Amino acid sequence: MFWKTCSRRSLKRSLPDCRSVGLFVVLVLLSATLSACGASSPRHAEKFLSRHGIDSPTSQAFTMCYGYGCRRSQYIELTAADWDPVRELFTPLPADAEAERAAIQGAVALLEQKTGDVVGTKLDKGGSKMGLGNPYQLDCVDESLNTTNYLILMKNDGLLRFHDLRGPATRGFFIAGWPHTTAAIMETEGGAAYAVDSWFFDNGVPPVILPIAEWQGGWDPEDG
Repeated sequence: MFWKTCSRRSLKRSLPDCRSVGLFVVLVLLSATLSACGASSPRHAEKFLSRHGIDSPTSQAFTMCYGYGCRRSQYIELTAADWDPVRELFTPLPADAEAERAAIQGAVALLEQKTGDVVGTKLDKGGSKMGLGNPYQLDCVDESLNTTNYLILMKNDGLLRFHDLRGPATRGFFIAGWPHTTAAIMETEGGAAYAVDSWFFDNGVPPVILPIAEWQGGWDPEDG
């Protein structure tokens, strides 16, 4: 695996956790939540990246975010040897959408482990408050951006047959408590949408994938 540091513009204020994001982020999340179709197509996944100054990944190269709101990042280039274990999770090809979601969970966890060893985000703890003060901690914006990158890489490699990408899912503020965002996918047949949320768990733990309606209702792993 090869990598090089990518400079990011610094923010003047710290974002202590996903539940106390800056006003700009809150308004963006609220706007996306209230839009009935604002995240319902693959192009919105790339727009989500672009809004944070991140180019869409090409081949196996992408920008990895960390440090709250992508204040810090590194450019990652995966070799064939790095990517082959991801392909193995989809071999044989999943027979249905449910099996494909299970493979996605494993792939996101694996990529978090690989990048965590390189960047230092292996120290990332579930949530944000648990890692407060850790420069390698990720908030929900970091997690959503990184997971979106991973999903685009999988899609571009032909690994996703039953799902397509969509823009991030949001919840909170006036609707379900504090603002929170996550990467998301949708089934190619029928369009059922699912949150792919890795923020709740430590680095390298498979993300939860569940229907967006359930996630937006305030789902939390501590509630079962």
